Amino acid sequence: NFGHTIGHAIEGLASPQMLHGECVSIGCVLEATLARDLGHLAPSAVGRILRVMKAYALPVECPPKYLVLPKLMKKMAVDKKNAAGVIRCTILTGIGSCFEHPQPVDKAVFEQLLSPQLLVRPMSVKADATVHVPGSKSISNRVLLMAAMGEGEITISGLLQSDDTQVMISALSAMGAGPFHWDESGRFLTLRGLGGRFQVPKEPMYLGNAGTAARFLTTCATLILSPGSSSV
Repeated sequence: NFGHTIGHAIEGLASPQMLHGECVSIGCVLEATLARDLGHLAPSAVGRILRVMKAYALPVECPPKYLVLPKLMKKMAVDKKNAAGVIRCTILTGIGSCFEHPQPVDKAVFEQLLSPQLLVRPMSVKADATVHVPGSKSISNRVLLMAAMGEGEITISGLLQSDDTQVMISALSAMGAGPFHWDESGRFLTLRGLGGRFQVPKEPMYLGNAGTAARFLTTCATLILSPGSSSV
């Protein structure tokens, strides 16, 4: 049922223009975000789910014409998992794990999650909380490169999961580093360093818009020993 509470509501407005699986894909991303906002799911797991959906060319955002909050809430109000007039939703606790039963979620929480825009007001009382800040993209890519140039098995924690860091991981893997392995929680990445002994990639590497990867990997290419050739 993961992704179906919101996915079915979107499908009720978007069908037949959107397929069931496309609506559930959007629902999975939004419900993963919900689990993160409720403090049950690591932010890195949300990033992994988002990238998996994108990798299969599935939509990850609700088209604006279907993002009509009153209509979406009305659809969710009749979901089969609901009980006693309360919307119940599958809440993830990790990749492949969730609460045993759908959890009750306040309507206001769904409205905040699905609203196209929010008005943020200053707090009337002093905040007393702990904020877990995502890793820096720039630092994450630097750490990945340092790990690939190191020796032996290396574990990295706090790494940002984003398109640019994934580009760096793919490029380093193509140059012989790795294998790269995320633990089940998505918090730790393990790899085996090359000690600077990079290899010639079998195919051209696409770095997208990852400026850090483009700059650093250009330099790393000069470390490659390619017998019988003056270019890499």
